[in-house]
Amino acid sequence: LLGLFGIVIILFLVHAWLHISPGLAALCGAALSIVVLRPRVETVLESIDWELIIFLICLFVVVGGLNRSGVLPFLARRLSLVGGSSVLWLALVFFWSAGFLTLFISAVPAVVAFVPIVNELGALGLATNPLWWALALGVGFAGVGTPFATAANIGVVDLSKRGNQAIRYKDWVSVGIPVFLMAGILGSLCIWLGIRTGWFF
Repeated sequence: LLGLFGIVIILFLVHAWLHISPGLAALCGAALSIVVLRPRVETVLESIDWELIIFLICLFVVVGGLNRSGVLPFLARRLSLVGGSSVLWLALVFFWSAGFLTLFISAVPAVVAFVPIVNELGALGLATNPLWWALALGVGFAGVGTPFATAANIGVVDLSKRGNQAIRYKDWVSVGIPVFLMAGILGSLCIWLGIRTGWFF
């Protein structure tokens, strides 16, 4: 198993040179593990968390529909107008809006909604490095806010239901939101410092 794990890690590191996607590298590792371990099909199917998989599929289908229909890009563009032409204000707007969006629709869709906006602003001649930093920090810090913010959070909540101590939504939010807000304040200071000192350019 350690050998297989090592092979997958190597594939992840060199996938660009091999002209394969990270997903294909992961599938190669999964295929090799099946060949080596040869588990029973029934055992594998029983161990799969179908409820979680179906939930994630439905979540990304809904968010994908919102993105394709232009709802999420429209919201992101409107938010970008708040910052005007100031890179600092734009970065702060991106940081907080991407963070709050992540709390409700998950990290990946939030990033997908903002990426075209950053590219559009870059085409207009605006420095985009601070915006990429703001987007990454906002989405990253917001990942602790709600159970829906990341797929990992959803998995943890689902696993807790199988044990004796299920994590309730209000329990998570009562801790996660304050942590996100405190991290957001620190993140805002980090963005201000990074832009003022030129680190983010």
